Amino acid sequence: MTVELFFCSPESIRDAELLRSYERLLAPDERQAYASLRVEERRHEYLVTRAAICSLLARRLRVSPQELRFDRDELGKPRLASPHAGRAYFNLSHTRGLLACALSDSEVGVDVEAIDTSFDVVSIATRFFSARETRSLEGRPETSRALSFFDLWVLKEAYIKALGTGLREGLRHFSFLLGEDETISFLSEAKEKLLEEDRRWSFALFRLDERYRAAVAWEQGSAFSAALRAYSHVPLGEISPMALPLHGASPGVRIL
Repeated sequence: MTVELFFCSPESIRDAELLRSYERLLAPDERQAYASLRVEERRHEYLVTRAAICSLLARRLRVSPQELRFDRDELGKPRLASPHAGRAYFNLSHTRGLLACALSDSEVGVDVEAIDTSFDVVSIATRFFSARETRSLEGRPETSRALSFFDLWVLKEAYIKALGTGLREGLRHFSFLLGEDETISFLSEAKEKLLEEDRRWSFALFRLDERYRAAVAWEQGSAFSAALRAYSHVPLGEISPMALPLHGASPGVRIL
């Protein structure tokens, strides 16, 4: 199994002809949604995002972007609709200056966050993280505590996005532990052990630089290993391999 991650900077995409080509990819309902946005920054982000997911899925499935149709599952998670339903899975995440897209052959979730050190991370963790994770944060040196907080945050967000449940799942009900060997352990707090149904999930964590953290979660199924490929890209434009600084991963995960 191979999971692909794509990163782009919407702010850097300003070519007028390229943006017009993005508009031509919009389905009628997407055109309506695009037209309804009044804030220019939001309009631009929406357009680049739609172009990114359409062009990347078309590339993976070897079809034209115009052939793709989308709907939502019973929990509201976006997915490919017929005739390509189930052929690929995707997820998106935005933060200041960066768009991340994950593609997989199984359910997948991605989260990317810009680092913010202006708030008390322990107080947020106490409200939303498991007791195990909060204790781990409290034991960290103050100088690295915020970075560790975002490591956990993006992992938890990626997982619930892969599930498609959003915050309904409850962030306190499961824990992530980062070992000294950069192995990611996943634990269900409800049973104080790793549930058999949870063993099918794999994770990877990246410290892109001092500004961003990113994580991806995917349904591993019965596969014993998975490969990750990362790219920087411009929708309908250049795609370049990207060296991702891996900070932690489930056993069996490798970077290509």
